[in-house]
Amino acid sequence: MPPSRIVLLALFALFALLNGCPSSNDDDAANDDDAANDDDAANDDDAANDDDSSDPVGLVPGYCPLGDRIGQVRMEHYAGGNVSLNAQVADEPDPQVGTPELSNASCDYHLRGPSCTGCTTDEVCSFAGECVARPTLQQDLVLEVTLDGATTTLEAGPNGYAFGQLTTSQQDPLVDLSLSWGGGAFVVEGFGLPRGDIAPDVSTEGNYDGPGALTATWTDSGLGAYVSSLIPINHHVGGPTYTWCRAEESAGSWVADAGMIDPLAVVTGLEFQGLDYEHVLAGWTAEGCVEFRAGTRLYTF
Repeated sequence: MPPSRIVLLALFALFALLNGCPSSNDDDAANDDDAANDDDAANDDDAANDDDSSDPVGLVPGYCPLGDRIGQVRMEHYAGGNVSLNAQVADEPDPQVGTPELSNASCDYHLRGPSCTGCTTDEVCSFAGECVARPTLQQDLVLEVTLDGATTTLEAGPNGYAFGQLTTSQQDPLVDLSLSWGGGAFVVEGFGLPRGDIAPDVSTEGNYDGPGALTATWTDSGLGAYVSSLIPINHHVGGPTYTWCRAEESAGSWVADAGMIDPLAVVTGLEFQGLDYEHVLAGWTAEGCVEFRAGTRLYTF
C-alpha cells in the first residue's frame, strides 16, 4: 500500500455516478510504457498486479488495465531539478490493444493485430484489423498542481497535452493534484516519488540476439511502490508488439518468459528500456481508467 501520507480522494462527474464504472479487461500499445490486463486466468487472482478488479471504483492502488486506460498523469523529479508533470486523457481506450498472446503472473506479451489497408490519417488500425476512428485527446483537460504552497494551472489546449516544469528546493517534494475534464475529475493529495534504494538487477539467459527469459530483481524498501517495464519490439520493426511486466515492490522480482522476449529481439537485438520504480494509482471513470504515476527510470541492463 502507498505511504500513509498519501491521501486519496476521487471526485466523479454526475454521469459517472449514474452509469457506474466499467469492468477491467485488457490494454494499450507500445508507444507508452506500461499497463495491465485481466483477460486471462493467469492474472485474475494475482494481487501483485493490483489492476484486475471486477468492479473498480474511484482511485485504487495499481495500474490501469491497458485495454481500459484512457489517460495518464506522470510526475518525475531528480535531485536539484524541476518537478516535471504531463497529463493527457483520450475519449476512449486505444483500439490497437487486444488480448495478450502470452501471460504469466506478472507479464503480458502483446502481439500486434492484423494489418489494415486504406486507413485515413484520422483512423488507426484496430487489434481486430479494422480501420477505426483514432481516439481524441480531451482539449478541455486541466491539471492543477500545488507545490510549496503555490498552485499552478496546466491546461491542455488544442494538442490535448498538459505539461509543466515547476521549480522547488525540496529534495523529496510532494504535490497535490487536481485533474478535470468534461468526463470526470480526480484529486490526489501528497503525491510523490518513492525514494528507496531497491538495488535493482536485470539479467537474461542469453544475449541481445537470443535473450531467453528476462528476470528483474530488487529489494523491498517498504514504500508500497511498484516496479514495471514495457519492453518494445526492436525499433526496426516497430508497432504495437511488446511485453509489459509489473509487480508490487514487496514482490521482489518478476520474470518475462523466453517466449515473451525472444520475438522482440529482432534485427539488432533486444531493446530493453529499463525499470520504472513508481507510485501508481488507477482512477476509474465511466469512460475508462486514468493512471497516475510518480516515478524514476532505473537503467540497470
